[in-house]
Amino acid sequence: MLPYKTIIAIDRACGVPLYLQICNEFIKKISAGAIASGLKLPGSRKLSELLEVNRRTIISAYEELEA
Repeated sequence: MLPYKTIIAIDRACGVPLYLQICNEFIKKISAGAIASGLKLPGSRKLSELLEVNRRTIISAYEELEA
């Protein structure tokens, strides 16, 4: 499993909602090749534990990525 804790940077002091920060980080990392396109992302429970955010935040980020 990729070290998502270090790959996905979030700033809790920033005015941008966490789910958008996570979504944007995924987009940037996939575009840069740091995360392979087509790679299966971890489940919302696992990623929420790794990033230490609420599971609903991850679900919202995944929904935004799908949109």
